Amino acid sequence: MNPQNIIGEKLRQLRTKKGISQAELAKAIFVNNTTISNWEKGTRQIHVNSLKLICVYFGVTLDYFHDKNELQQIQQRSIPIKPIIAASASVALAVSVGVVLLGGPTGLINDACYGEENCYVIDDPSIVSELESRNLSGGLMTNIEMELVLTHLEQYLLNEDSEVNLGLVGLLNGLDFPNSNLYFVQRMLYHNDPAGIPNWIFDLRTINQNLHQYTLYEGDKFIVYKVGPERFMYEIYSDNAYTLTIDLSLNAFYWQDVKFVPPLVVFDNFLQQRYEEQTINLLDMNEFYFFEDLSVTEVNETFFVGSHTQGKFGFYHRTSHQYVIVYLIASYSVGGYTFEVSIQHREGVSPVHEYRFSLLNNFEGTYQSFVNFVADGNNIRLYDDGSENGRDLAFFNNDVVPLLVAMGDRPLTLFINQQ
Repeated sequence: MNPQNIIGEKLRQLRTKKGISQAELAKAIFVNNTTISNWEKGTRQIHVNSLKLICVYFGVTLDYFHDKNELQQIQQRSIPIKPIIAASASVALAVSVGVVLLGGPTGLINDACYGEENCYVIDDPSIVSELESRNLSGGLMTNIEMELVLTHLEQYLLNEDSEVNLGLVGLLNGLDFPNSNLYFVQRMLYHNDPAGIPNWIFDLRTINQNLHQYTLYEGDKFIVYKVGPERFMYEIYSDNAYTLTIDLSLNAFYWQDVKFVPPLVVFDNFLQQRYEEQTINLLDMNEFYFFEDLSVTEVNETFFVGSHTQGKFGFYHRTSHQYVIVYLIASYSVGGYTFEVSIQHREGVSPVHEYRFSLLNNFEGTYQSFVNFVADGNNIRLYDDGSENGRDLAFFNNDVVPLLVAMGDRPLTLFINQQ
């Protein structure tokens, strides 16, 4: 039997024994699904570097596939690095003289190519000079790695037309993070805080269209370099200096020893209830997501001290990306107790519109019937601080009422037990 067929059959046996699909294996070792199929059929040879990844994945040694003599010959065989051949003048212009094409897997750089056939080193003299002048350990990157870094950074980039937007940030902020590492959504990344990270630095693809590791743009300096397998440093020198350590294997970056996870990953984790300390669950209502936390309904009087408790529920519209949160604010002081409802349209952590009122009567019914309850002036007293703040009736009627109606007969009870 052809040696390639023998290796392919051994690979198929390992895969089926572990109970994984060709697609799952392909994703794990960064190759296409058809590549796994061709390997198992014996119609395509498995390069030794890909074979090493397979061995790590299945926990076997290389001599599982090759006898020792054959393995020694393979490892000693060298594959020359070929110069890139430009198909057109435009391609030749896009790729500098210093760039070399790694003609398929090459033992030297294959791990950095992630299974891609067309992979070349970004031979950037500026980055070499920069790192040497600062005595830093770091290296050149491939075009594949640079693309992966840019794609990773874009996951944090706010865009009202994309899935990462101010409405989503507002929603994540309203879900109460189960651990401090998720607090970044409010304070460190999407808040106008001088101590935080400005969002524009994640738009590196616009700043760096030609995949340079060292870029000067409008007086600012941007540096990207490799410090280990799937780990990269991203340095920005502008009004402030920022140094981010990107770890592609974890789909995260670190800044000031804090781990930053992409907003959509945080959102999906909440949706799938993956956080052990999660207290609020998201419900998928087709057109929008809904959450509620109405566990706090009692206010306890304490001598000379006011007490304050809060519950909430909220909506995030899939299409408009609008985020509406309803705060239930119960407070007690020497002047008595109040129970207020503050309905806010929020962008990020900032309220844009608000409709606020005090409850004069307890409510027990459904989300849909709450609309008529609020419309009855005998049940509520509008908030009045002498301005128009908190009195946006158009916002309530046009944006909030449809959401409450869509909740239908889901029960809602709002009351205070005065102890």
